[in-house]
Amino acid sequence: MPKNINLNKIQVSIIIPTFNRQKSLIRTLDSLFTQTFPQENFEIIIVNDGSTDDTEKIVLDFKKNHQNISYIKQSNKGIASARNQGIINSKGDIIGFTDDDCIVDSFWIQHAVESLKNTGKNITYCGVQGKTLPESIIEQKKLLFHYVHAVENTGKEKYRSYQTCNIFYWKKYLIEISCFDEQLKYGSDDDIAFRLIKKGYKIHFDENILVYHEVRYQNLLTFIFKKLIRDESLPLYYKKNPEHKDRIFLKNFAKKSHVYPIFAIGTVLMYTLNYEVSIPLFFTIFAFLASRVFFDRNYKMMPIRLLLFWRYFLIDFASVYYVVRGSIKHRYLLI
Repeated sequence: MPKNINLNKIQVSIIIPTFNRQKSLIRTLDSLFTQTFPQENFEIIIVNDGSTDDTEKIVLDFKKNHQNISYIKQSNKGIASARNQGIINSKGDIIGFTDDDCIVDSFWIQHAVESLKNTGKNITYCGVQGKTLPESIIEQKKLLFHYVHAVENTGKEKYRSYQTCNIFYWKKYLIEISCFDEQLKYGSDDDIAFRLIKKGYKIHFDENILVYHEVRYQNLLTFIFKKLIRDESLPLYYKKNPEHKDRIFLKNFAKKSHVYPIFAIGTVLMYTLNYEVSIPLFFTIFAFLASRVFFDRNYKMMPIRLLLFWRYFLIDFASVYYVVRGSIKHRYLLI
């Protein structure tokens, strides 16, 4: 029989948005039931964002034995909407976020609560972020025909990102800024953090708050047509946060490179118009080699990166298309 839980004692609400990840969700929930933080003092709110698999059955089965699970079902409105539903229906003063493809450390909630309550006498901390590591080593041989998704956040990155796979906030501050922006399909987690920071609040980093993120391999075409479309929200994100535009320049123009596709398009246009194409073609090849082959310090992988040129072309051209479409839609030129 499940243990009776006094809902008036709920201090922390853990929000997990989910969409068609029934297997990984089970692992996430199992890790939450090994917490050192008392089970009667936290709730788990699972927001099903229109899943078509057996997610609902799995959650309801868990719910039979765990009274601190709350279940919300909505049509597919996006991850920001799902998180907002979780916040609205939460009972705790502290909101913790993780994803349905993560495994949390057994001390995860305990360390987060201690960190939130013990930081800042003269500074107002609205939240605390933890350390996120890939659950397994990336298999290089799979990169030829797959896109790999793995999150790593050690707190030592040049540009800090506030992924909601491992972050806790005081609920009152989230309510104060009207929670997540549901228009954003990309960057809603960074956006909410930056809006809080603009108001003068601080977000502390604590490497003891540990989460392991699943390493996933996705079919390239599925990634391009279903996941990469989120890049259409990039112009809206940077329209709201123009002071962080240098981040997108470094990450998307250098690392992913939106530069060489532009040169390539220019080459095709000049060829069509019977103009000399040697100069734009040279810059196309140079920009591609620089951004996709030579910028990476893992020199042993250079031959592999050269072999993967077709893969980069597909991803980068699709990304440029979505960003241009988003620039027109949101009236903000990002490129």
